[in-house]
Amino acid sequence: MDITDNEVMTEGDVSESGIVNGAGVYPSSFSFYDELRSSPRSTFRPVQSPPTNGVDTARGRTMHIASNPEMLGGGPFESVTMCHVPIFLRYTENDEVSEKLHDVSSASYGGAAGALLAIHHFNNGIGSIVKDLGGINERCNIRFTTEVIDTQSSPIVAVQSLTDMIASREKTDIQSPQPCAVMGAALYTVSRSMATVAGVYDILQVSPSSSSMSLDSMLQYPLFSRTHPSDEAKGLLAVEYFESIFGIKNFGVLFVNSEQGISLQKTIVDSAAKRGMAVRTVSFEADSDASSLRNSLVQLKETGFNYFVGVFFPFSYETVMATAADVGVAGEGKYWLATGHLAETFAAG
Repeated sequence: MDITDNEVMTEGDVSESGIVNGAGVYPSSFSFYDELRSSPRSTFRPVQSPPTNGVDTARGRTMHIASNPEMLGGGPFESVTMCHVPIFLRYTENDEVSEKLHDVSSASYGGAAGALLAIHHFNNGIGSIVKDLGGINERCNIRFTTEVIDTQSSPIVAVQSLTDMIASREKTDIQSPQPCAVMGAALYTVSRSMATVAGVYDILQVSPSSSSMSLDSMLQYPLFSRTHPSDEAKGLLAVEYFESIFGIKNFGVLFVNSEQGISLQKTIVDSAAKRGMAVRTVSFEADSDASSLRNSLVQLKETGFNYFVGVFFPFSYETVMATAADVGVAGEGKYWLATGHLAETFAAG
């Protein structure tokens, strides 16, 4: 992850440790911050919320002001404020039958790489992707570090890991710092459990893919945020797209019978009703057998509609669409609009 001379304008040379010799240059490889944390010449001072009534009860969102004249002397700041942001993603999942973990990491490796790149660009002031980050390392003295945690697709595992970081690590611990924010998780069930803990300990949480409308509650999850639309926004956009682009007034919805599926279906129906559009919704179980799924799709065929919204997940895609084609509600003259849950399937071809 070391930067190149083309990415950052330098006046000196970068050593193997990432230290820059020369004025006006700031070193910024991930290994550099590991060395800064472990160097005996570094001094650290924790920055945290002030004590309440004279009692230091605050935990979470700890940052450290780091000073090291030798390592930071060539940069724009004599000291930097280090913020540790762990990344929580699902690399494995427990198989209920075999009770063993199996690999589900296809999307997580890309997600982690994207997060590492974002941190790298922020720490270095690289604006090649996000222009506003250009030179930010000379205007802001905050530097991010991270670690990657496998949630095992489990709310319990994720919360245990996050709680351990907050409660077991001391705010003065430099090598294993407490988080000042967290990224994750992918599944809304995991994000929801983490959001409760993060809210209690005043830690910002940013999810890359949890879209459940239940997470919109600022009362329950005051510090939860995400980088994409919620299920409600997806539903509103789907209805607006059908009306404004195709000019249609009738369409069907096939949704999986789950908390997310039901809430998104309701959003679509309510939005369509306000626009004077007729909607026929049909549900199916995520573990439906072939006959049950076929019956659900036959109900959609009986509407005579040609436009449909699909609210289901990647693992159901091939089965649902193959059956839809066989029934006659997919194929020539039929249009299906996915709500966003199928991105991984499409990306994989």
